Amino acid sequence: MHELINSSSGARKMGVRIYEQTEVIGIKGMGEKTKRILTDKGEFETSVVVDAA
Repeated sequence: MHELINSSSGARKMGVRIYEQTEVIGIKGMGEKTKRILTDKGEFETSVVVDAA
């Protein structure tokens, strides 16, 4: 568990946004690389999605 916390800290320093305790309701393709993520806390656009459920 400590390794995960350490790597998330480093990722955040590089600009990665991590949404914890957030339910994904849907994922919509918007183009070749961009996706719109629909969650219980709002909508986000991204080119990379990592599911760590």
